[in-house]
Amino acid sequence: MGWRGLYRAGIRIGRDHIASVVNTLVLAYAGATLPLLLLFSIDQSSVTTVANSEPVAEEIVRTLVGSVGLVASVPVTTVLAALVVSADRPGRRAAKATAGTVTVAGRGRRRRKR
Repeated sequence: MGWRGLYRAGIRIGRDHIASVVNTLVLAYAGATLPLLLLFSIDQSSVTTVANSEPVAEEIVRTLVGSVGLVASVPVTTVLAALVVSADRPGRRAAKATAGTVTVAGRGRRRRKR
């Protein structure tokens, strides 16, 4: 399998991984701002007032920036990993080196094709 095949296989898994990590990131930031959101709900503030307040807006921006960073990192690391793994595979070099030989059954010796 070449580096493109490895990349396709890795990116399929990476998409599922991105979805779960982004969900975890959103829930972690929502949990961090939960006490603040409770204070705003007690104060009977509107949604726009709460979203425009500095602490909540900061958490929204953190979530968006973290999500963009995660989404951008998966394709880059998948390409690098596919290139490193495909370049490090000895099977491809050995297959090219023995392409002109045939193994005699049971003996392990090789002879040249005619």
